[in-house]
Amino acid sequence: MLLPLIGVIVLAKVPAWDATPAGGTLVVVDDKFLTVSGFDPATGKKAWTSKVIQEAKGRHTLLASGAGVLAWFGETLSSIDPASGKVRALGTRGYNGVAWEDGGCWLDLLEGAAIQRCQCSLQVFDPATNKDLGPRYEKTYMHIDELDADGGHSGRTAGCWGMSESLFGKAGNLALISAEDSKRGQGKSRGPTITAAIDVVKGTEAWRLPQPSQFGGHSPNGKTCWFYGFTEEIVAVDCATGKKLWTSKPLPAMGRHVAAFIPATKGTKAAVFDLRAPSKAPGVASLHDERTGATRWSVKLAPDTLAWVRGTTLDLATSADDATSIAILDPASGKPIASIPKPASASIEFDGRGGFVLRDDADLVAYDPGGKETARARLTARDVTFGDSLIVATLETELVVLDRSTLRERGRVAGAFSVVHVEGALGANHVAAYAYDGKSIGTVTLLSVQ
Repeated sequence: MLLPLIGVIVLAKVPAWDATPAGGTLVVVDDKFLTVSGFDPATGKKAWTSKVIQEAKGRHTLLASGAGVLAWFGETLSSIDPASGKVRALGTRGYNGVAWEDGGCWLDLLEGAAIQRCQCSLQVFDPATNKDLGPRYEKTYMHIDELDADGGHSGRTAGCWGMSESLFGKAGNLALISAEDSKRGQGKSRGPTITAAIDVVKGTEAWRLPQPSQFGGHSPNGKTCWFYGFTEEIVAVDCATGKKLWTSKPLPAMGRHVAAFIPATKGTKAAVFDLRAPSKAPGVASLHDERTGATRWSVKLAPDTLAWVRGTTLDLATSADDATSIAILDPASGKPIASIPKPASASIEFDGRGGFVLRDDADLVAYDPGGKETARARLTARDVTFGDSLIVATLETELVVLDRSTLRERGRVAGAFSVVHVEGALGANHVAAYAYDGKSIGTVTLLSVQ
């Protein structure tokens, strides 16, 4: 009797300058920079090759946009249909350079909204048509005198500095951003940094708040938005109008400051979770009514404790590596339902289903939403990527494919991989792993997990 194959099969190794899965196809930038190709993730066979530009200039990157792919080659932006390879030229979109200093820009896509960030400007645009939306927000261009070690004048530099621009996603038809607006600086040395909403249908600025924001979010129905900084108070507003609804207390010192939406349950309305945990000091976790800000409960936390409501996924943009414990809180009362020691070297990876994994120098440990340990694997992983049924752990010189529910090892592939895609647009039990040394063309490896 023939037994089924168990393990990981390498379907193909494809040279590529960039690669992204979309619409059941793996799309790659080919060797000469002029073309892109699509590969079938189930077989590893090439499905099509299409020419995008006539002359290679600047960097060449791919961005998944809905079910399609944007190809940003130098200053040219094109849309690629991943099923057929059909190319639709969208026009120019800034310069895809290596760094700010060479005039380069970056594109950010989130929840269907898109911005172009350059050293001195931010522009919201429609990724489907490449049409600019709303005003171009400009930073203040400044000349700075440089001094030598003796305090003498050694030269002069110029450019735009200050807080980085941000895209916080899209609430309904509104793209949410934060940027400096030097056009309204009124003669000051630096223009005001604002938080604003751009109506992507009308192409106009819908409203603005006279404050910078490092972080932001919104309720799934796009009704309530909130914004905050590293230590500043949370400001909740009506997404449609920008009208302020409520504010929370600021964080008294640098540390962990995160907010998250808590959906309504039977007998309770939706809420916003607020964690204020100064470094090396006791913290406070609170739950606020989504629209009124009324505090439903507030609990004190031991120093260096990272806390969240059961089943919540936090945006850990502020580092959680120095936390020494995790508290999972009851959404009804705020009382801890689990307390988990966190090694100093451990990082937290949320699995997208309410659970999480602790990753340290020796182990991967999986927990369910209530904080109960469900599986453990002896691995020293640099990163983990979650799929529907698989987890891929990236090590220094190989990747390890694990069963998502049990962390049982399914197979290994040698290589120093920098980007890993697991299932999703690739299909069940398929992985694409990209290795790139920053000098020569990279290689994307297509895997099938048996």
